[in-house]
Amino acid sequence: MESVSVIICCYNSANRIYDTLSHLGKQDSRGINWELIIINNASTDDTGKSAAEAWEKVGLKSVPFRVIDEPMPGLVCARKRGILEAASDLIIFCDDDNWLYPDYINNAYTIAQQNPGLGLFSPSKCYGVYEVAPKEWFLKRKDMVAVYDVDLDKIASSASDDAFCGGAGMCMDHTFGLHYIEYTKDNYLRTMLDRKEGNLLSGGDTDLNYVAYELGYKTGLFNSLRLQHYIPKQRINRKYLLKLKYSMAYSHILLYYINNRETNKWTVGGFIKHLFTTLMDDPFEVLMSINALIATNRAKKMINRLKK
Repeated sequence: MESVSVIICCYNSANRIYDTLSHLGKQDSRGINWELIIINNASTDDTGKSAAEAWEKVGLKSVPFRVIDEPMPGLVCARKRGILEAASDLIIFCDDDNWLYPDYINNAYTIAQQNPGLGLFSPSKCYGVYEVAPKEWFLKRKDMVAVYDVDLDKIASSASDDAFCGGAGMCMDHTFGLHYIEYTKDNYLRTMLDRKEGNLLSGGDTDLNYVAYELGYKTGLFNSLRLQHYIPKQRINRKYLLKLKYSMAYSHILLYYINNRETNKWTVGGFIKHLFTTLMDDPFEVLMSINALIATNRAKKMINRLKK
């Protein structure tokens, strides 16, 4: 059995997978055995072939490498397939645009060994690498595209402890992963919580955290885990952020419904006051708020239809 399984869930990743694998090839794992699994999630390009060719160029023949085709679209389905395919006690989910620092595998393995009971843990440092230089309005919202630098080492046993693990570079105890699959089976709504064939829904990471707490596992954030997140120019524009804001708000309502949690409610007066206050400071944020309100109402209507 390998010590660590690195899993990359891919959808049409042929044009970006080489850089990700090139960084993985620089890992100083210090004797820790690891394997690399590509989950080719209903791609319509040559992701599988491109990944195999890229890994051949990297030349790290000591690391077992597999490409697994998962025909059921969606990141939730891809992650579950990766969990089932993994041969290790520790899983690292590396997105296809995540460039892990050379000590990532070693540090993740050490954290897992020193902290039994962790179901999930993630990096506190996720630095942006931009294809084109972003302007200030974008940098104010860089956390929306998973770019952050938080000085934090923290372990949590409930949502109120505020140590939610993001998906970039997320590490998972394999046993918890199998429990997660069993706990969430036959729940179709959960498959809607994350990316699927190009849409931007994004609640799967938070759902994993909620399930971890429900099953008695802990989560953690650690400074020693660092990665770079490549942001292509197609994401550095207002149209993309508006779509992302809509999708995040829609996912938020689904997530809270699935996990039986109360959502924050705006009063009409409170929302209007928010818009006018925001308009004076940042007109674009008004559009973001309106987009979120539209998504929230549509998600609630969908849920109401399901209840009937």
